[in-house]
Amino acid sequence: IGDDCAATIIPAGELLLTSKDLLIEDVHFRRDWTDMYHLGRKSAAVNLSDIAAMGGKATHLFLGVGLPKTLTATEIDQLTSGFIDEANAAGATLCGGDTCRSNGSLLISVTVHGSISPEHLLCRDGAKQGDLIYVSGTIGDSALALAQLQRGETPAAYLGQRHHSPTPRLELGQAIAKNNLATAMIDVSDGIFSDLGHILDQSQLGAQLIQNQFPLSDAARQHLKNNSQDAETALRGGEDYELLFCAPALNNDKINQLATELGVPLTQIGSCVPASQGLTLVDAAGQLCMRTVIFLILLCITSPAWAQTTSPSPEQLLERFQQRFNASAGDQSIQTVEADFYQKARIASLNRTQTARGTMAMKFICADDAQRTDTLFHWRYTVPNKQQVVSDGQNLWVYLPDNNQVMVSEVNDESYYSEDPLLFLRNLGQLSQHFSVVWGVPQRNNDDDYLLQLTPKESSVYIKTLTLAVPKWLADAQPQAGFPLHMASVLDPTGNTTEIEFRAIKINQSAARKSFTFVIPEGVDTVRPSDLTVDFK
Repeated sequence: IGDDCAATIIPAGELLLTSKDLLIEDVHFRRDWTDMYHLGRKSAAVNLSDIAAMGGKATHLFLGVGLPKTLTATEIDQLTSGFIDEANAAGATLCGGDTCRSNGSLLISVTVHGSISPEHLLCRDGAKQGDLIYVSGTIGDSALALAQLQRGETPAAYLGQRHHSPTPRLELGQAIAKNNLATAMIDVSDGIFSDLGHILDQSQLGAQLIQNQFPLSDAARQHLKNNSQDAETALRGGEDYELLFCAPALNNDKINQLATELGVPLTQIGSCVPASQGLTLVDAAGQLCMRTVIFLILLCITSPAWAQTTSPSPEQLLERFQQRFNASAGDQSIQTVEADFYQKARIASLNRTQTARGTMAMKFICADDAQRTDTLFHWRYTVPNKQQVVSDGQNLWVYLPDNNQVMVSEVNDESYYSEDPLLFLRNLGQLSQHFSVVWGVPQRNNDDDYLLQLTPKESSVYIKTLTLAVPKWLADAQPQAGFPLHMASVLDPTGNTTEIEFRAIKINQSAARKSFTFVIPEGVDTVRPSDLTVDFK
């Protein structure tokens, strides 16, 4: 260190691997949650993990920091010491960088170099149908620690260590690459589903994951015994920096032997399937997991009915909308609606957009006290398949003809009612109890509809925001009769979006109650949820 540039050498015939990360205080870390030494180690480790993910050997690191005035000289030394110790553990050298004053937060910018022979390079696009999917170590530790920190709690020591000082799997990555064991590999930085999605997208595949095969640490198991609400967090959380890879089934014995040699657990969690099957989660018996499947279906199908509002202020429009499902609205009260629907869903982890269409019927039944509106519905897909979702207000049938299955559950079970998307569908007259509402950006769309953005008042693993396009006539002094929704867009916390549009709408026409029951076809398997908790290995 001392010259204008670092002059480095890589072995002859090898490729140069380069990766870069930027860590920003209060976005990627908080100083009151960690010490400077471990922050330095983590800053190096998350970059070294990218080299491990491609099977490479880490060689050089470059560190740039923007230092706030509140950072002491001792803290700067601790940050640097942690960074250098992590680099040394990886056999890499800190070759240079830069420092400057920051008028705001602490900023950490890291560049890492590595090398690998071309024939051993592992990318994301090499997975093949039939490959088995493996993950190293355990998952969910870091995410569980973060969840506790965000709640003002102190994580168990092991969970905290996994969050603040992750271990890049460099030795494992190199061994997998040199022995040609894998066809594709990635590190788990954003979560199993999101990171596997990158492999599936690049390799043009789908995957079937086995829920109870997901490996958990003893500390994570103990945490979930006392905090069952964090099960989804453990399943979907990131920052474990384990290696996730696909490999031919014939390599299974070699992979198990490697796990023994390195002392690193390597767990098979699923397999690669045709892209048309998408990414699914099944239990040990091969049955689709109820909550996951039902939520994905409802997210793509029923979300528009949760969301209808508009008026001089967003709160006033929401109130006008709710009145449409109240018996006191008189001849403007909506009792039934039938329409064609057109759906477009973007799966963020796969970077794919899927379209569908069909017909739907809904019936709204106001309670005697007009304080609750029950919703009956029947959605019939015509494209891309003949899937149906039906509810009589008490039961929910999800018919999946491609799987020859009907999933049956109760929708009036208060034990999970508060976490189910049907809560909002079944209480259209009380949306303001569950959502906060503001104007969308922009406030009007090209069709001159008002755009409203609804946010759940309580944290939800299903919904981040609902953006609604409602007709401008709802803001009139005497709004006309009609169904007050043209389009809805649902954004979930993982970045998936679903847009659905209604056309050929007919309201308050006959809709027999028998339309909202489902007769299970002969020979079709019936699946009922026996346990709505997430089960792990």
